[in-house]
Amino acid sequence: MLIKFTQINDSNEVVNITVWEDEILGSPASEENGKNFISTATGIPADKLVQTFEDGTRKRLAGVGYTWDPINNVFIEPKSFASWTLDGNYDWQPPVANPNTEGYLTRWNETEGTWDGLKTSDNSTWKWNTSTNSWDSV
Repeated sequence: MLIKFTQINDSNEVVNITVWEDEILGSPASEENGKNFISTATGIPADKLVQTFEDGTRKRLAGVGYTWDPINNVFIEPKSFASWTLDGNYDWQPPVANPNTEGYLTRWNETEGTWDGLKTSDNSTWKWNTSTNSWDSV
């Protein structure tokens, strides 16, 4: 079975991901054994290595640019937009909830602080109105 380890920098940002055979975890299997094996093989300090998993362990499978939060034992995705905030589940949330309206494809408009919508029935463009909680034609 293949396993993945991230390499983090001094800011806990993931800068590399490597894939290894699970036998590097030793017997009994442990992340620490894997870190020590990789450190010896590559020269990367063991404290800069963190195992990442595809099963939701540590919130999500890490990618380059993600941040390792060792206190909460999670990987955090890169922040999509400056206005978004991290919630208690370690997911970035916009200041205005996505309306997720059937029949519209949405994308966040950081400049205007709202959602742009593409009405799929006629490809017309719309803006989400936070005062009326409805779409306004553009």
